[in-house]
Amino acid sequence: FICRNGLYILRSGVEAFENHAISQLIKWQVSDASVRKWMPFFKGWARYCSSPLNTSLPPLSEKKYLHHYNEYDKSFANGDFQSSPADESSFHGLIVIVGPNKSNLEALSLGVSKELHCSKIVR
Repeated sequence: FICRNGLYILRSGVEAFENHAISQLIKWQVSDASVRKWMPFFKGWARYCSSPLNTSLPPLSEKKYLHHYNEYDKSFANGDFQSSPADESSFHGLIVIVGPNKSNLEALSLGVSKELHCSKIVR
């Protein structure tokens, strides 16, 4: 569900898709261990979809995504589209940014999130 239903979110970027994936896993009450297991797969899917796609397959869409999903699954199993340790954050915790004006804090929050490679932003 996350790979197919999140395709439209990828138009907003890889980080938006990662936020969608982790939000769904949390909503479904998936264990922390399983979230850590599945997030690299979903991050790889986002990178796959954002990369030049195999032109021998139909265009990526909600109706034709399985062609690409199967191609991605094989690639992921072979080690492609997987994060390197440098891509992952060693930070595990919560950061709360508080201030008098929400609009000024939005840019700061996104900057901190990108710097720490956070996969979940709660507004």
